[in-house]
Amino acid sequence: MTSVPKQMTCVESCREENIPECVALLWEKLKGGQYAPLKFMRQVIFSEYVVDFASVEQKVIVECAMDRELFSPKDAKRDAWFRKEGYTVLKFWDTEIYIDMQGVLDTIGAACRQPVSAPAD
Repeated sequence: MTSVPKQMTCVESCREENIPECVALLWEKLKGGQYAPLKFMRQVIFSEYVVDFASVEQKVIVECAMDRELFSPKDAKRDAWFRKEGYTVLKFWDTEIYIDMQGVLDTIGAACRQPVSAPAD
């Protein structure tokens, strides 16, 4: 992996890593607690799953997609696993991020303000 110059934006550095632009744009807003005091991490591994973004403290998963991958039977199994672990799973189409970033951020913020769920037994 190549080192990214500090002056390079997240969108530019993510492009170098072949990360979809919608993910890079949302990360630009979520990283470092720039959006409210919420702490998110990018490309987080949980068990056998990798998610676009996670707030472990608030138990919120955020996923972005450009096609139907977020709504496949395999994905339903994955979502059920996260819900069992007490996570809220939010999914956004790339067009939502491009057209209504503030609405996306408001939805994420609202989910993060909900009481944290305990894992199901």
